[in-house]
Amino acid sequence: ATQVLENLAKTGVPTRAEISDAAHGAQAECVMLNKGPYINDAIRVLKGVLIRMEGHSFKQKSELRALKVAKNSIKKFSENNHDSKHKRTKKVSPPDHARTAE
Repeated sequence: ATQVLENLAKTGVPTRAEISDAAHGAQAECVMLNKGPYINDAIRVLKGVLIRMEGHSFKQKSELRALKVAKNSIKKFSENNHDSKHKRTKKVSPPDHARTAE
């Protein structure tokens, strides 16, 4: 179990470390919150963080998902590479002065 967002629950303002801990809490079996006047805010923030972290988890192994910009770049690179392999090279004739006289 991991206890997260204590400062948020008590003061209404989370620390950066608390948000980071909450994100890592997605790997824990249980995440705990302490009581406080801002507990509802803490629940909403925790829910949002955990939902966003689901996209980074695959078969209990956390890894960052591919960014859309990276996917697009790889796709364009693959298409360009594929096209260049299949283009026929144009046969080039030797210049006139290199040809032998008939």
